[in-house]
Amino acid sequence: FETWKIVPGISFDYNKDPFVTSQKMTPMAIEMLSDKRFESERFFAWFHYMDPHDLYQPHDEAPKFGKKPRDLYDQEIFYTDLWIGKLLDFVEKQPWAKQTVIVVTADHGEAFGEHKLYRHAFELYEVLVRVPMFFVIPGREARVIDAPRSHIDLVPTLFELMGAKPNPELRGKSFLPELFGEKAEPRDVVCDLPEDSHNERRRSLRHGDWKIIALANDFRYELYDLKNDPEEKVDLIKKEKDKAKEMIDLYKATSKTIKDEVVKGGIAKHKDKLGRVAGRACSRGGLRGDRPAQEQVAPAHAARVIAARRACHSEAHRPGFFSTTFCTSWSISSHSGRISAAFVRSGP
Repeated sequence: FETWKIVPGISFDYNKDPFVTSQKMTPMAIEMLSDKRFESERFFAWFHYMDPHDLYQPHDEAPKFGKKPRDLYDQEIFYTDLWIGKLLDFVEKQPWAKQTVIVVTADHGEAFGEHKLYRHAFELYEVLVRVPMFFVIPGREARVIDAPRSHIDLVPTLFELMGAKPNPELRGKSFLPELFGEKAEPRDVVCDLPEDSHNERRRSLRHGDWKIIALANDFRYELYDLKNDPEEKVDLIKKEKDKAKEMIDLYKATSKTIKDEVVKGGIAKHKDKLGRVAGRACSRGGLRGDRPAQEQVAPAHAARVIAARRACHSEAHRPGFFSTTFCTSWSISSHSGRISAAFVRSGP
């Protein structure tokens, strides 16, 4: 990035995130987006909100859902959404707002006991890897694309939205055509959690409604029918032998095309004070961790912004991007030409 900043006064602890930062992130983002260059130059901007993390904090501004971890997590989501809303209110008032595309997504979700896991950990179950993603594109009506897509496709999509050619080494494929009305063709979705100093590799492949998870460097497999078992409660690897063979063969062929990355360090699986297993990243989104989301509307302010931008119209301008990431919830990216903090403005 040409310009980047980090909220001051925070430190890293893999066991917990005790900091509350949304109220600092939004003013910092607004300051960065106030650059006068953005009134005449294109840009890409990315903001990453971190508050929806354990330790889950209560917030006076949020409704009181209860005292359980999931209830406090919902307060974290509400609080972060509140501050993202303030940022979007600022964006809406800028002269470049009608040439701005906003993308909202998440890097992971959160587990609250599913598969005996808590927080975001070492596995690739849907509760941990299925996240919301939506685009707000000026001049385009809202629609739902009910087809699984991968974050690996996001960067090529952003490149195409900006009118730029992506690096040919990028593995993803732009889904911009379907955002502009074309039929969303089926695609396989692969998740790759590389081996590190403490953890064995995990990979998964979703093909249609079926998903196979390869554990312990392909030593063992689990098979799920997501249409009839979206929470992955029943492993069918032994019961559905023909389907298992089909999925294993497809997985192995796909896995051969993935370059193994050498990762040093990592976080050892550990238990918290309550004896719950916790670990590293990769997760799902949703307000309460129980709302599946592919390309659809996220809650509160984000949904309001989609409605507000529906009437916006500016095909004559090439937009830039405004991107915000909500660490256990969503991320926002804007296609218009102004935004910083994690934004890059790309050419006139």
